[in-house]
Amino acid sequence: MPHRSHRCCPKADFLTRTPAQLPLDRHLGLAKTLAMTAEFDFIAHVKELGRVLDTLDYFQILVIHHDASMDTVRAAYHERARFYHPDRYHHLGVAELTTDLTRISKRITEAYVTLRDSHKRACYLLGIQSPGRASKLRYSEADEQKQKDEREAESGKTPQVKQFYNSAKLAHTKGDRAAAIKSIKMAIAYEPDNANFKELLEQWQNEPKAPQGTQSGG
Repeated sequence: MPHRSHRCCPKADFLTRTPAQLPLDRHLGLAKTLAMTAEFDFIAHVKELGRVLDTLDYFQILVIHHDASMDTVRAAYHERARFYHPDRYHHLGVAELTTDLTRISKRITEAYVTLRDSHKRACYLLGIQSPGRASKLRYSEADEQKQKDEREAESGKTPQVKQFYNSAKLAHTKGDRAAAIKSIKMAIAYEPDNANFKELLEQWQNEPKAPQGTQSGG
């Protein structure tokens, strides 16, 4: 009878298979099933995942699509957090395995904390889809501060400019295109480098004029 060797997980197996897709009876539990199956070399799998961990973005780590719903993000996090929790495999007594699992577990939590926040998620997704992806795979406090500064800068840096901006937005909402353009031009006069102001001005100037008598007010 030919010898049947144990097979390790393919290099990217963890990117295409979730814990629920492993060959197991869900009622037995993951740890017990892993001990029973010779087809899944868990230690080798964890070692390989640990080796490539720094090349994966948060979506790959949670095995979800970029447009995954919040429920999907949450479910993926809880499933993978349980699956890779170091305490589940402490009985194996493999120090290197525990080290890798601890690192992976922390990264899974990091991914969830970022992707569950819509603002952080949008900023992070923009980063990993732009040049220099490798340096943007992890979300940092600097990224968060930059995002906060950018959001605040959109409406102006000073109270006076913010007032012009808010007046412009309110006027445009009410259908008073002329007043909106006038106010946003005032904002630009104080902050000529504000890209958001310029974009709004161009957008409003290119809008078709409303038929006479349709503007609100008066």
